[in-house]
Amino acid sequence: MLPVGGVRALVRSTLERLGLVSAPPGDNAYHAFISYSHAVDGALAPALQGGLQRFAKPWHQARAVRIFRDEASLSANPGLWTSIAQALDSSLFFILLASPRAAASPWVAREAAQWRSTKPLEHLLVGLTEGELVWDEVAGDFDWERTTALPETLRGAFQEEPRYIDLRWAHAGEQLSLSHARFRDAIAELAAPLHGVPKDVLAGEEVRQHRRTVRIARTAVVIFACLTLASIFFGIFALRQANEARRQRDLATSRSLAQAAASNLEGRIDLTALLSLEAYRLRPSAETKSSLIRAIERSEHIVGLLHVDQPVDRIAVDADGARLAAAGTQNVALWNLGPPRRPNGMLPVRGARALAFRPDGEILAVGEPSAISLWAPEGRRMSRRIPFRGATAIAFSESGRFLNAVGPTSVAVFDTRSGRRIWRTALGMSVSAAAFAPGGTLIAIGGLRALSILDLTGKRPPLRIAASETPLALAFDSQGKRVAGVDLRGDGATIWDTATGDVLERPPLRGTAETVTFGPQDQLVLGMADGSVELRTENGSPSSQVLRGPAERVFDIEFPRGGPLVTAGEQGVIVLWDPAGSSFQRQLPPLADPISDADFAARAGALAVGGFGEVVTIWSFESGRPLRRVLRTGPVSAVAIDGAGSRVAVADRGVVLYEADGARRDLQPAGARALGTLEFGDGNIIAWGMPGRVSLWDVVSGRRVEPLAAVGTPLGLDFSGEGNLLAVAGEQGATLWDVTDRRSTELIGGQAVSAVAISRSGRVVASATRGEVVVMDAEQGSTRFVLQIPEGLSVKLSFAPDEKTLAVGTSEARLVLVDAENGWQLGALSVPGGPVFGLDFSSDGATLLTAAQGGLITLWDDLLWSDVRAMTRRLCSVAGRSLTPDEWREFVPGQSYRTTCP
Repeated sequence: MLPVGGVRALVRSTLERLGLVSAPPGDNAYHAFISYSHAVDGALAPALQGGLQRFAKPWHQARAVRIFRDEASLSANPGLWTSIAQALDSSLFFILLASPRAAASPWVAREAAQWRSTKPLEHLLVGLTEGELVWDEVAGDFDWERTTALPETLRGAFQEEPRYIDLRWAHAGEQLSLSHARFRDAIAELAAPLHGVPKDVLAGEEVRQHRRTVRIARTAVVIFACLTLASIFFGIFALRQANEARRQRDLATSRSLAQAAASNLEGRIDLTALLSLEAYRLRPSAETKSSLIRAIERSEHIVGLLHVDQPVDRIAVDADGARLAAAGTQNVALWNLGPPRRPNGMLPVRGARALAFRPDGEILAVGEPSAISLWAPEGRRMSRRIPFRGATAIAFSESGRFLNAVGPTSVAVFDTRSGRRIWRTALGMSVSAAAFAPGGTLIAIGGLRALSILDLTGKRPPLRIAASETPLALAFDSQGKRVAGVDLRGDGATIWDTATGDVLERPPLRGTAETVTFGPQDQLVLGMADGSVELRTENGSPSSQVLRGPAERVFDIEFPRGGPLVTAGEQGVIVLWDPAGSSFQRQLPPLADPISDADFAARAGALAVGGFGEVVTIWSFESGRPLRRVLRTGPVSAVAIDGAGSRVAVADRGVVLYEADGARRDLQPAGARALGTLEFGDGNIIAWGMPGRVSLWDVVSGRRVEPLAAVGTPLGLDFSGEGNLLAVAGEQGATLWDVTDRRSTELIGGQAVSAVAISRSGRVVASATRGEVVVMDAEQGSTRFVLQIPEGLSVKLSFAPDEKTLAVGTSEARLVLVDAENGWQLGALSVPGGPVFGLDFSSDGATLLTAAQGGLITLWDDLLWSDVRAMTRRLCSVAGRSLTPDEWREFVPGQSYRTTCP
C-alpha cells in the first residue's frame, strides 16, 4: 500500500499528464514570485497574477503558470518569513513591482536581498509602477540619487542596465484586463521568459489557444443547453448559499463594528457614533441597537464635534454664538456654527495667542507674536495690523471702537479705526494669565502668586491680590464682580471679589482643571484635563452636570449667551455642548409631592399621576400641561387611566372611578384595604388587588365581576392589549388569567413576584423576582431568558407595542432596555428623580414614559430608533464627519467604501 504522500504524488502526476493542472517549472514549485507594495499595487498585483496564469493557457488546464503572491498563496502560518523564503527558493523568476513605497518596504527589501543572494539576477524582472528608474552608464549601476523605485538591497546588483516594463499607467480597473491591448502586451512581455519562449511565439500560441477555446465553446453550447435546467437548479442553490455567506459576513462585520464602538466609547466619541451607525445599517440587531443607545447616552450633552486637524490653544465665539475662531499651530480656523454648521476657511496666521470678536461679530482680532491683526471673517480679509508684541489677551470695548490688549509686561488701548495707541501702562509683573470683563475695561492679570485688577476707565485704583498659587487661567462673571482662576498645578480654583480682593470661594476640584469661565447664569464652568466639563452652582458646590467629552485636555472654553458651550482640546477637537441634555429626553414640570404611581393612556396621550400629596393629576404629555386634577382624602397608592384618557381609577383608602365630566363612582368602599396595584384593561375592565383576590369591575355594565382567586397579596397587574388576559404578580408567584373564561396558568410559583408585564398580543409575559426578570412565552409556557439584576432593584416592567423590547425601571433610578427575544441588554439610562414608579410606552412605541418617585416625569422620544433617518441625523451631528477611507479599511474590510454621514 502506498503511503498518503505517495498517493498524493501519483494523483498529481496523473492530473498533469491529462493536462488538468499545470506542471511546476522543473524542480521549482512556482514559475514566478511577485514582490510589491500593498498600498500602491494592491489592485495591479492580483491582476498581473491572473493575467500571467491565463495568458496562452490551454483550455483544459487550470492555469498556464504558477505564480506566488503573498495574499493569494500563503496559508495561516506562524513562521511568515520562513514561508516567504521557501516560496522564493521554490520560484524560477522574481517579478518586482517597483515603486517608492515598495522601495521603502522592509518586506520588499528583504525579499529582493534573499533573491540576490540565492538566485541569478537574470531571472529578476522589473515592472515600474511609480517613481523613477535611472541608469548611470558611467557607474554601471542605477543612479541612486534619482532612482526612487528600487530597494537599497539591489544597489550594485546589476552589471548592465536591465530591461524593465513601464506599468505606471496601469492602475484603473478597466486597464487591468487582458482585453486591454497595452496590458495584454505587458503580460506577454513578462510571460515569455516564464514560458521559456520568445514573446512573438508566445503571442502566437495565445492566439491559437484562443481560437481553439472559441471552437470548443461553440461545441459546448449544445451540451450546455441540455444542462440548462440543472444549471438553474444549482444556480438557485448557489445563490442561496451566496446570500447566506453574505449574511454571515455582514453579521460578523456588524458585531465587529459594535465591539469596536464599545472599545472607543470613553475616548473617541465621534468614532463610536460612526461605527455604531455602520453596524446598525449593516445588520439591525439587538447588539447593534445596543451600540447605538450606548453612543447616544455617551454623547448626551454633545451637540457636535468640529475637527480642526491641529492642536487648538485658543478659541473665540461671537456674542450670538454664530461664528467661531480657533487658533491652532498652523493657522486660525473659522466656522459658522449654523445651522448649517460648516467650516468657513482659515486665516494664514501662525502662533496666535489671543482671539476676540467685535461685539457685532463682523471683525475678529488676532493676537500674533508681533502684532494684532483685524480681520473680516466672512471675506477672510485683513483690514488693519496694529504693532503690539506678544498679546495674551485682547478685548473690544462695548462700542467696538477701542481694542484693549495685555502683553507680557504691559497693557495698551488702541483706536481700531486708526490703529493708533492711545494709552499704555507697564506692569510690574510677568503675566501668566489675563482676562477681560464684559465691556473690556476691567482686566484681571495673573503673575507669580499674584493677581492684579485694573480699571482702564480710572474710576478706581489698581487692586493687587496675593494668591496662593500662580494663576493659569482667569475669567470674569457677567457683571465683572467676581473673577475665577485655576492655578498652574490644576488642582486648585479660587473666586475673588473684584472690588475688595477678598477670596469668596475655593471650590474643591474632582480632578485637574485646565481652564475656567462663567456660564450665562454666572455658574462656574471648568474645563478638565480628562476632557470633561464641570458646571457648578453659584456657591461652588458640584452640580449634577459633569459633561463627558473626548479624552483629551481642554485648553480653552467659551460659554456665550447666544450659543452652545464650546471647548477646545489638545488634539484639535472642538466640542459643542448642550448642558440641558439630549434631544430625546423631555421632562414635564416637576411635581411638588413624591409620585406613588402613574399610568399612561397611550392612544390619547394622557398621563395620570398619583402621589402622597392626596392629588391625582391628568397631564397631556404632548403639551406638557395638566388637563385636570382630582382631589383625594388620603395618599394615593395606585392610579389607572383608560385608553381614551376619559376615565381615571384611583386607589387610596378605597377605589374610586372618575368620569371625564367629574362624576365619580365608588368601586371599593373606604377602609376595605385596597392595595397599591390597579389596572385598566382596554376591554373596559378595571382590576385591583385585594388580600387573596383580584377584584374586577365592568365599566360598561357598571357591575362588579366575580373576583379572581389569588394566593397571598397581589403586588402587580397588567392587561394584554385586548383586555382578555390579565397577568398577576403576588407574594406567592405569578399567574396568567383569561378573564373571559376564567382559566389560569401558573407562570412562576413558590416565590414573591414584585412586578409583571404582558405584551400587547398576550404572547409574552415578564415577571420580576428577587434578583432577576424572567421572560416567558405565555402560549408555550417556556422561558425565553432570565435577566439578572441586583436583588430587589426591579420596580416596573413594560413591553413596547411591537413586543421586541422590554423596559425595566429600577429603584436605583435606572431605565434598562432589553431585547425581548434573546435578553440582550440594549442600554441602561439614568432616570431623573429617583426610583421608577411609572413606566409605559406610547401606542406607536416612539415615546417611553418614566415617572420617578421624586416628582419628575420624563418622556423619552425615539429611544428605540425606529426612525433610521433621525438616528443618522443625531449621531452624524455629534460626529461632525464620516468614516475616513483608512478607518473604513480598518473596521469594515471587504466592503465598498461609502460615506457614513450625508
